[in-house]
This record gives sequence, structure tokens and C-alpha cells, in this order.
Amino acid sequence: MILGYALMLACGALSKFSDDLSDKNFNARRVLHYGSAVAYGLIAGWLVSAGQEFSTVVLAMAIGVLLGGKIDSRQHQAGIAALFASIAFFGIALPSIGLLAFFAAFAFLDEADWIAERAEKWKGFGMLGKHIAMVLEKRPFLEAAGLAVSIALWNPVYFLAILSFDIAYHSMGKAMGLAGGN
Repeated sequence: MILGYALMLACGALSKFSDDLSDKNFNARRVLHYGSAVAYGLIAGWLVSAGQEFSTVVLAMAIGVLLGGKIDSRQHQAGIAALFASIAFFGIALPSIGLLAFFAAFAFLDEADWIAERAEKWKGFGMLGKHIAMVLEKRPFLEAAGLAVSIALWNPVYFLAILSFDIAYHSMGKAMGLAGGN
């Protein structure tokens, strides 16, 4: 289980690293762009074989970014291809279909650009509107869904897997911001 969380951390960090390399103006070699994407795809593919909880969460995140249109570079396409290739190699722990659909819907909300547009509109509605806008800008939908499912099922793996990924993703974003990407 600990290995799964550690790999979720690595997957989150590599996802953001790859994302920022392709989206921001970093002077990095192409092999670094593709290498980080393929690495997160391979890790994600292994996680899909690691157990039903990890499989459900990782596949839901992949569906969310696909539906949200966030696979917008060749590097991310390589990452998704690596995910599917590693699933073919390692196999798959069958996800809970109901939870997969539930988490995928919330992962999509985390990726949907129109959420940020709605947040801007709420800012004009006083203090409550500002708080609603703040929540919408942070996009905590998948984390909230993971917490709710973990509490309902008395199974913390869903929430901890999502939290591990997000901690590393956001930490890498801060580190990349400090590194000076435009």
C-alpha cells in the first residue's frame, strides 16, 4: 500500500513537471518533455494493476483529463500511450465501475475550464460569492469525492491516493513556478 502512495506522489509530480514543460516556456530538451510524460504513464499503468482502489482512481483521473481536453500536447499523448501500453504489460485490476464513473465525473469537473469562468461571475455576489469563487478556483471536486467515498466505505485508500497525487502535483507546480517558467 505504501508503494502505491509513493507512486501516486511520483505520478503527480511527473504529471505536473511534464505539463509545465510543455505549457510554459522552459528551455528543456525534448527528451525531458517526453521522458517525464512516458514515466508518469508507465507509473500510472502499474498503479492500475496494483489493486481495485488505485485502478479506479487512476483510470478516473485519465478519463477526466481526456474529457476535459487536457491531453493537448504530444508529450501528454505519449503519457497516455504509455499508460495503455503498461496496462497491456502489467494487466488491470478491475475497477469498481460505479465508483469509476463517479470519480471520472468529479475529475472532469476539476479539469473543466468553464469552472474558472463561473468562479469569476460569483465574485460579484458579496462575501458568500467570494468564498464560492475561491472554492471553484481551487477545484477540489475529486478530493471531496474521494473523501466522501472513503468515509462511506470505511476505506481510506481512495482519498489517500487522490491526496498523494495532488500534493505532489501542486508542490511540483510551485517548484516549477520558482524555477522561472513563463
